[in-house]
Amino acid sequence: MLRFLMTHGLPGQSDNTSRAYRWEFRRPDETARWQVSVPTSRIRRAPRRPEQARWLQDAGFPAPGPDGVIPLSEGEIDRLLGLIEPHTERSWAAFEAFDARARSIAAGNMSAAFEHSLKLLRAAPEWLEARLQHVWLLVVHERDADAAQSELDAIAASADRKEVRKLRQSIALLRDDWDAYATHQQEIVDEGERNPWDWETLGLSYWAAGNLQGGLDAIHRGLGDHPGNRDLAHRAAELMDALGQTDDAIAYLTDLIAADPTHPKSWALRGWVRRARAPDLAAADYRAALEIDPDQPVARVGRGLQRLDAGDRDGAREDLKPFAHCGWQGAAD
Repeated sequence: MLRFLMTHGLPGQSDNTSRAYRWEFRRPDETARWQVSVPTSRIRRAPRRPEQARWLQDAGFPAPGPDGVIPLSEGEIDRLLGLIEPHTERSWAAFEAFDARARSIAAGNMSAAFEHSLKLLRAAPEWLEARLQHVWLLVVHERDADAAQSELDAIAASADRKEVRKLRQSIALLRDDWDAYATHQQEIVDEGERNPWDWETLGLSYWAAGNLQGGLDAIHRGLGDHPGNRDLAHRAAELMDALGQTDDAIAYLTDLIAADPTHPKSWALRGWVRRARAPDLAAADYRAALEIDPDQPVARVGRGLQRLDAGDRDGAREDLKPFAHCGWQGAAD
């Protein structure tokens, strides 16, 4: 466990209130004694600010060791907190609530985590990390998009832009607002995060928002950054087909297969794209995909639906059952 308290000046002294002093409290587990340490120079093996060490000794505490550490008994930690806490930016109670919230989240008890988060906000209303975490809890536990949005708007100017953007995307997902999600994802790539998955997410968010052409354009831009990326290429083919450009999608996938026939999803997607117009060719593509990867999802689902249409219920169930959670429960049943 680790806690940091900061004071402006040394308690009881009025001549150095413009200087901030750091007090670090830690203990390895619940049964160990708390330790307090002051910032120490590794070279000189002495406190960086000798007046802080002298203040501790004048207050009746042992001198810090070469590493700046003083072990504290329960009585000593209570006495030290009584001296410095009235001058701290954050209280010990705030750290207690912070730790309790973290333990509750780790245990999966989100109701308790939310209650501890409310206590933390009351104890330290200006603690930015606490407020950002509270927004997250408003989204994932309370599922209150309006409250989360209001809280986030109040702190957005002071918080890390990336963190704010992630939370805004979480709120957009809660509202099923894919236009807003795509807008925030566009900001991500415009500001320089242009990994393949950033482009893929942008394309898919446009697709979910109903802007298929915008999605395809985003994927093509991603391929400009990452030529030959097979995941992006597959998304391009899917979007072509969704736009009604089925011939282009088939030709595109055929070129991908010719360039490298070892990717099972390329075969499976070509089968999927032409399943309605050429079921025999689609079945051949599914077989090719499953020879490479017997568990390829698109090929398994495609073959399962073909088996179902042919009356092979057992074969269809074998193919579809692993993917029932993806929306094929009815067909598997």
